Amino acid sequence: RLDAAFARIAVRDGEIRAWSALDEEGAKRQGESVALETPLAGLTLGVKDTIDLAGLPCESGCAALEGRVAFMDAALVAQLKACGAVALGKT
Repeated sequence: RLDAAFARIAVRDGEIRAWSALDEEGAKRQGESVALETPLAGLTLGVKDTIDLAGLPCESGCAALEGRVAFMDAALVAQLKACGAVALGKT
């Protein structure tokens, strides 16, 4: 499922340009650890660039924040992951 999502992004995002950063390896690690009984098991999502996603840029489209990388997930992202969602990257 994740491979299909990243393949679709690779095909379409050159035209759409919705993604500012992708984390294929991180998403695969998340996907491997998702418990099937969680409410959002395997649901894929993109995280808006204004919301912290650990290890990825969080610049909010602002020159003053250029190069800023989140060191931890925002509470919202952590809760979604705890419910089984898998973050593909930043939009």
